[in-house]
Amino acid sequence: MRVPGQTGIQEINPINKIIYRANTILVLLLVILSFGCFDLHSQNFPIYPIPSYNTAVDGYADFMNIHSSPPQNNKDRRQLIVHMKSANGPNQPCQATIWVYCLDLTTILGPYSLACGETLSVPIDERQWGVMVESTDKVIVDVWIEEGGSKSIQGMLPDSDPHSFPLCKVDECFANFTR
Repeated sequence: MRVPGQTGIQEINPINKIIYRANTILVLLLVILSFGCFDLHSQNFPIYPIPSYNTAVDGYADFMNIHSSPPQNNKDRRQLIVHMKSANGPNQPCQATIWVYCLDLTTILGPYSLACGETLSVPIDERQWGVMVESTDKVIVDVWIEEGGSKSIQGMLPDSDPHSFPLCKVDECFANFTR
């Protein structure tokens, strides 16, 4: 604090020096940690078609219903089904977070928490949908769509190549992924 008529810099109280240094260190730690969080955004994760069965997921995976045909009747109810089990064998615990979203990102449902052996069933409309799976455990995931209460499965066209889906960076594919 400057006093009128005084020139030069006033000496800082020793306690204020300690607080200043602690604040500086805290800010530097926050900057370093925030750059570490951006590491996730530079990682690629695979994109799989819907339907997909016995798909190994380690970290993140995305499933997209790109090759869907419109429902035969707009009143038909469709269910997007996600089933998960552990990749480490039966009776092994695992957990995943699931988001179900419309590919135009106008509708995002979730997050849902899914444990091993559980099945998630989400009613969807005629739009194209996707599923984002995040798990710290290695899991095996099945994703498919059932039409109108029947067991008919909707998904890729017969001549589609399921391996033609590109890898996607999290920040590119989900830059607008907000609730």
